[in-house]
Amino acid sequence: MANRESSSGTWARWVGIAVTLLLASLAFAVQSGRVMAKLDGIEKQLGAFTVDLKDMERRTSFLEGRLGSRNP
Repeated sequence: MANRESSSGTWARWVGIAVTLLLASLAFAVQSGRVMAKLDGIEKQLGAFTVDLKDMERRTSFLEGRLGSRNP
């Protein structure tokens, strides 16, 4: 009888470990998905910033060209 109780206690421990691992894996997957979503948002903002920066450089070079042609 004592052997059966010991056996079911071991089984319950393994089930607890398996459930813990499953929940940890699920939490890791959800968290990594959230991180990837935030990184995508940052990438889009950097892309918009790069476009704005190139536009500003184009305008600056245009103005420098106009000022350069006025002052020989």
